[in-house]
Amino acid sequence: MIKKLTKLAGLAVVTGAVMLSASNVQAVPITGGISLGGTYVHNGATLGAATAFTSFSGVTASSVAGDYVGLINAPVTMSAFTFTPSIPTSAIVTPLWSITATPTTSFDLTSTTLLFQSNTALLLEGSGVLHMLGKTDTFGTWTFSANTEGGTFSFSSSNGAIGVPDGGATVGLLGMAFMTVAFMRRHISA
Repeated sequence: MIKKLTKLAGLAVVTGAVMLSASNVQAVPITGGISLGGTYVHNGATLGAATAFTSFSGVTASSVAGDYVGLINAPVTMSAFTFTPSIPTSAIVTPLWSITATPTTSFDLTSTTLLFQSNTALLLEGSGVLHMLGKTDTFGTWTFSANTEGGTFSFSSSNGAIGVPDGGATVGLLGMAFMTVAFMRRHISA
């Protein structure tokens, strides 16, 4: 009987240590939003005929909130992308934009929808994954507007983080706790 109790005590200590160490690992999602601005080149005779943006220049973080606060006016590298037809899964833009200032930040575009297009304006929306050094990758939304008013070619892009569950770590820990209790009950009553 003492041998059984010693084994059970050892198992309880190991299980407790695993659960405590696992509880210290927590997902820290990105919060807040960022807006970018700059100039672009598209592939059409007019913005209304364009299907892709071929290059961007002078892109900076023009408005920031939450975790992005330290990135105001930071230079941004923006990738060319096709917006119509909508992005197929094989053409995910990784990254759509990136910032090397601290904290290093980027956004992978995984979907896009064309909402409006004319010879002078364009509006897109989509979603993807936000990345930030020291944070958990976080699902986010994206809006993009471009215009040619006044002979300038300007755009703005905004991203916002959407909170996501922790990926099942909490459920896994709860399951492990229930299994330990059931195991201990079975062996103590035997």
